[in-house]
Amino acid sequence: MMELSMPKSRKRLSTNQLSLVLLAGGMTAGFLIGALFGDAETLPPAQAIGIVAFFGISVIASQIWYMRRTDEHDLHAHLWSMAWAWLSIGVVTPSWWLLNKAGIAPQPDAIQVLIASMVIGTVAWLWMRFR
Repeated sequence: MMELSMPKSRKRLSTNQLSLVLLAGGMTAGFLIGALFGDAETLPPAQAIGIVAFFGISVIASQIWYMRRTDEHDLHAHLWSMAWAWLSIGVVTPSWWLLNKAGIAPQPDAIQVLIASMVIGTVAWLWMRFR
């Protein structure tokens, strides 16, 4: 009898579903920005500053939101993956710089360092999450 009197709750997306929606939205926004402003010389400084500020605030806000909504096991895996990604930046960047000074490696590229740290962070997250 009590079940009949309770109001129906709205169906809410899970944390993983919302994360996928945010990821898809971010990828779409990045694709649109790249398509609209693909040539870096045509992008006015004010728009570049606005895009960078929006991107930075969005990434920080989504990480805070994700960590507040996730359970302890996922939070543990996420924090460890961020730690390993940060450590990899701390190892790769000075090593690459030194190898460049010795003439062994090309000039360091920030995007390649970022991608390498993301790969290491993903591997760490998968290990901690599914071991």
